Amino acid sequence: EDRQLLDVLLERKDLVALMPEADIRAAMDPANYTGGAKEIVDRMVAEVERELKVQV
Repeated sequence: EDRQLLDVLLERKDLVALMPEADIRAAMDPANYTGGAKEIVDRMVAEVERELKVQV
């Protein structure tokens, strides 16, 4: 079937009962997806800080 996933999700009354439509739309917006970027950056910053402390 040639339909957008967002449209299918919004038709699911059981899902909409648990999660407001605006939240579903936000979750499906690719601009909001950062994946594990925050965790990766946090680990890299911690590693650099450790390295800098060792060198001081």
